[in-house]
Amino acid sequence: MAVAHYLKALEWQKEIVKIHTVFGGKNPHPNYLVGGMVSAINMQGDNAINMERLNLVSGLIDDAANVVENLYVPDLLAIASFYPEWTTYGGGLGSYMVYGDLPQNGIADVSKFRFPRSVILNKNLNEILPLDSRRCVAPARCWARSVVCRERRQTCGDRSARCGGNRPRRHATA
Repeated sequence: MAVAHYLKALEWQKEIVKIHTVFGGKNPHPNYLVGGMVSAINMQGDNAINMERLNLVSGLIDDAANVVENLYVPDLLAIASFYPEWTTYGGGLGSYMVYGDLPQNGIADVSKFRFPRSVILNKNLNEILPLDSRRCVAPARCWARSVVCRERRQTCGDRSARCGGNRPRRHATA
């Protein structure tokens, strides 16, 4: 199984690089990743990004999802049981925030994001907390406030002094 999946992954790697070719024309440093693209778009033309090329990219992305779900994840699950100590490595600080991504019904409908807006605190993957962006001045501040409030077991429904307000507290110096 491992050799067959490895060979299949090599074949997939050759295919997924075609996205670089369509948008950027070079690899390993495609120019479409940061700050937009330099590619011309002309849906009817042959010398620019057109529907044929966009459909090719769409198919490659679908193939990528298929490879991850049906190749990488099963292999990971099959091998992971042999290395239980590795589950303690990494993980950063253990609290994570996602502001929502991959809209399924347009950017305005945040309830249909594939990755919904949420917060995970203290590596507790069993409790995924909702993130209410209306309470946020900035996403990072909102996340930090929710962590502080949760640790103090207080509510942070507004920007009042209940959780220290918006400004960091200054400590008196002696």
